[in-house]
Amino acid sequence: MRSVFRLPGGEFHPNVQLNRDLRQQHVLDDELRRLAELSALGAKEIAVRVAFDEGDYFRSIHGGLGVNRKGLTVGRVSADDWKAHLIEAGWTTQSGTHVKGKNVLRRGARRAGLRVRGRRRAATQ
Repeated sequence: MRSVFRLPGGEFHPNVQLNRDLRQQHVLDDELRRLAELSALGAKEIAVRVAFDEGDYFRSIHGGLGVNRKGLTVGRVSADDWKAHLIEAGWTTQSGTHVKGKNVLRRGARRAGLRVRGRRRAATQ
């Protein structure tokens, strides 16, 4: 059911795809970039406490823009250091014990007040 507002000049139909339209026209890129950088800053604060790291991993955390599967611009936080996957997702030691991941990037985004969506798995055939 669509809402229609009747005004003296005619009818007004609200654009239910406003967010999608704005993201496709790159109007919100500066704000998305600012939020991604804020998330990266939060992740760096967590990395110092949790991973005891102020070196390569700490310096590799950065925010930026990306494109999702639907072609819409999204803010992203990533780390380029080789240890990033181990710290984020965890690992198994030689003795077979599992070390739980610290979810540094995810927690940094949540600390900035953003909603974090997990990666969608590819459809199995």
